[in-house]
Amino acid sequence: MVMSIAEFRSEFSAESDYVERKTGTGLRPLQRAIVAFSNSDGGVLLLGVADDGSVLGRAATQGVLTAIHEAAQAAHDPGRYWIHECLVDGKTVTVVSVERRSQGFAQTSDGQVLVRRGARSVPLIGAELQRFISERALERFDVADSGVPLARADPDLLAELQHALRLKNLPDIGHLRSYGLALSLPEGERLTIGGALCLLADPAQRLGKAFIEILRFPPGSTEYDRRIEVRGPVQHQVAEAVAFLIDELGTDAVVSGLRRYELPRLPDVVLREAVANAVAHRIYEDIGRSIRIDVYPDRVEITSPGGLPEPVTEQNIRDTQAARNSTVLSILPAVPTRRRHRPRCRCHPGLDGGGTARPPTFRRPSSLRPRRPTHPRDHQSAGASMGAGSRTSREDPSDRSLAPRSCGSWW
Repeated sequence: MVMSIAEFRSEFSAESDYVERKTGTGLRPLQRAIVAFSNSDGGVLLLGVADDGSVLGRAATQGVLTAIHEAAQAAHDPGRYWIHECLVDGKTVTVVSVERRSQGFAQTSDGQVLVRRGARSVPLIGAELQRFISERALERFDVADSGVPLARADPDLLAELQHALRLKNLPDIGHLRSYGLALSLPEGERLTIGGALCLLADPAQRLGKAFIEILRFPPGSTEYDRRIEVRGPVQHQVAEAVAFLIDELGTDAVVSGLRRYELPRLPDVVLREAVANAVAHRIYEDIGRSIRIDVYPDRVEITSPGGLPEPVTEQNIRDTQAARNSTVLSILPAVPTRRRHRPRCRCHPGLDGGGTARPPTFRRPSSLRPRRPTHPRDHQSAGASMGAGSRTSREDPSDRSLAPRSCGSWW
């Protein structure tokens, strides 16, 4: 973005609830501003601008980017943030756009809860802090009561879980509680949402569209010719969906020098990572939408209900981590991934008959205005698109692409 000094001063006339100026990249000042904006209505940090509004310039060099990411990572649960460069009369200003947390609250590394008041980031204390925390308290959906009695857990799945986690005496309520799979309530022992996803033979019967939908599209067509549902516990869904995709995609005949190789069109490790991320990080509160996998001749697109978990954005996805469904995340790596049984897929009528990968590509936000951010909603989706290449190609065997993308932009 390019702005004249007059335009820049018009947009960012003074420090306020939504704007803070910084000349340097000190960890503590950056962290305090990020936390305060996260707990308020969001805002922008202008790096390379003096307190009086003079533009000194500070480009988004690797050192500046590292300082910003380290400040955000040192904070507890900050909001999403994006980093831009703005050229003002020949001087580059780094702009950090911070979004308000939609759930929970942020804290500094030493435990302070800060909010934005005018041009200052101030800590909350006493009754004000207690009221703020009460209003913003976050209850994880995956450990909420599913309403399903523990007795309805599938015995084979309990045995599989016992073996995978090396536990004894399942279904021992203590073990299941420690993994967030069960609750002890006055009404009796119940499965949590996460427990229902992992321990019911078909969680979708209780939790809506908690399954994976796969659509196959023939060349040059926008209409699918095959549709299946991969159902069952989520840990089995991942293995069975990946196995189906590998079978469906087939292999590439790749010629390198005088040798010919038969390689999977997409590596199974890439497919598993993409499918597992979709299953682990989707919003299960959205019972009306399933995970969707579109299989095209040249690519696979995976769409998962819900946006990226806070504070992850398309821009900082390489440097930031966050978990939405910790219960599911704790189970997926433990369960064997090889398909041992025929996939439990419901087929529907139709015409059924590497190392040099390009870097991820993301949409770049178009505005830096210090306005009230639009909060993400449950109807958003996050997705990944993986190029599968042609059936026969003369290329390096490692030439593959993985391009994550998001269907929602909030600043």
